[in-house]
Amino acid sequence: MLSQASMLDEANDFAQGILTDDLLEEITTLIPDEWLMWNHTQATPGEIRRVYLDFFKTRLRHSRNFLNTAKDARG
Repeated sequence: MLSQASMLDEANDFAQGILTDDLLEEITTLIPDEWLMWNHTQATPGEIRRVYLDFFKTRLRHSRNFLNTAKDARG
């Protein structure tokens, strides 16, 4: 599919424009607590949800890195 991706920069710009911290927080609140009850940790669903939120925010802040990796892989 990567070879068919012709609008990587536009997709990144769109994501940067629409995915605010508030929206990412809204999205992560939609994750059901049942999905966030992990056997290998004592963390609460709220704590795990925060991990996801921090991950998404960090990933968005560094999206240029992923964009460049995709461009390099495409050749």
